[in-house]
Amino acid sequence: MNILVVVAHPDDEILGMGGTLIKHRNAGDKIFIHILTDGHSARLKKAKAKFLNDHSVKRRIKSAKLLASKLNAAKILVDGFYDQMLDTYPLLKIVKSIESFAKDIEPDVVYTHFSGDVNKDHQITLEAVLTAFRPINEKVPSKILCTEIPASTEWGNCVFHPNYFVDISDVLNEKLELLSFYDYELKKSPHPRSNEKIKNLAYFRGSSVFVNAAEAFYLVREIWK
Repeated sequence: MNILVVVAHPDDEILGMGGTLIKHRNAGDKIFIHILTDGHSARLKKAKAKFLNDHSVKRRIKSAKLLASKLNAAKILVDGFYDQMLDTYPLLKIVKSIESFAKDIEPDVVYTHFSGDVNKDHQITLEAVLTAFRPINEKVPSKILCTEIPASTEWGNCVFHPNYFVDISDVLNEKLELLSFYDYELKKSPHPRSNEKIKNLAYFRGSSVFVNAAEAFYLVREIWK
C-alpha cells in the first residue's frame, strides 16, 4: 500500500500516528510524508525571507527528515508555508501543493488532522486534504483518517469520537523512542505532550478496544471496491 501523511507541522506525524506508521513500515508499505509548514516561524520576529535560515526552523526540518528515514519513508516534503499562517493563504494554493506532491503516489490511505482541533493550521490542513482528494477521479484513496494531536485535539471545540483504532502495543516503545527526534517540543507531565501522558493516551485508547495500547482515528471516508 501507498500511505500518505499530510500534516501541518513537524512532530504531528509522530505525535498522532507514529505507532501506526511504524506498523506500516514493518508491513512493507510505502510511506510518503507531506508537512505543510516549518512549525516554528510564527514564534519569530523576523522578515519572512529569513525564516528558513533560523536555527530552530532548520532543526525541525532536520528532525522531520531524520524521523522519515527511521520510518523508511519513500519521500518527505517540508513545504514552504509559514507556521500558524495557513489561513492567510488561498485554500487553492494549499490544495494544489498537496495534489502536486501526491500526483505520482496514488495513495491508498491518507492520514491527516481532525476538524475540531484548536490549532487553525490543523483545521485548514484537513479542509485542503478533503478538497484535494474529493472522489471525482478514478483513483482516490480508499481511506481518509483523522488523527488526534495531544494539546490540540482535546482542547478544540469538537469532541473527538474515534471510530478506527490501530493496536500499537508491540511498537509503543519504539514510538516513544522516535519522539526523541522532537525532544525540544516535549513538555513536563502533566502536559498532554509529555512522554508520560502520550503513553497514557495510548493505554487509554487501547482499553477502548481491549488491547494494551492503541492509536485512535476518525474515519472520514472509506471506499471499498
